[in-house]
Amino acid sequence: MEERSQRRKKKRRLKKWVKVVAGLMAFLVIAAGSVGAYAFVKLNNASKEAHVSLARGEQSVKRIKEFDPGKDSFSVLLLGIDAREKNGETVDQARSDANVLVTFNRKEKTAKMLSIPRDAYVNIPGHGYDKFTHAHAYGGVDLTVKTVEQMLDIPVDYVVESNFTAFEDVVNELNGVKVTVKSDKVIQQIKKDTKGKVVLQKGTHTLDGEEALAYVRT
Repeated sequence: MEERSQRRKKKRRLKKWVKVVAGLMAFLVIAAGSVGAYAFVKLNNASKEAHVSLARGEQSVKRIKEFDPGKDSFSVLLLGIDAREKNGETVDQARSDANVLVTFNRKEKTAKMLSIPRDAYVNIPGHGYDKFTHAHAYGGVDLTVKTVEQMLDIPVDYVVESNFTAFEDVVNELNGVKVTVKSDKVIQQIKKDTKGKVVLQKGTHTLDGEEALAYVRT
């Protein structure tokens, strides 16, 4: 009974910190510009739904001692997935285009973010050296986590992932985002990639979800 009670307490603490991470994601987006309460609620809910459960269970193999999310420092891997729908179904073998590891240090009271380039040449467990983005295509979020843990030799405690559709929805929920377009090459590449559907101009503009996605993908 005592062991079961401890497990229930741990799960409650786990859910609490998943909410904290979700709130942080929403805050990071909101910090980029002024957003109303309605948008905050929508973003916060979307972040919670994006939390991913791992096949390994709650605790990383890199954790020597039992992990207590209510007391210990922790890390969160944020993934932007190249996942789109075809004929109403999500296409398999999606790659991770955006990869950010956020580490929260309780002692120092800091949160640090490390961007992992999608084309970084890394050792993917069971597949040898390849582009980092292919880890997700080979083995989904679980293999991506294993790759990060092996590469950096630190535990990854939580994962939050989002796809292209969610990205567009978030931007549209914010009524667009302001972006300063400076390069003719970027404009040309976007026009080429979208087959003329998205055409931007130099200068500062408010981009909708589709336009913002085309911009960041370059």
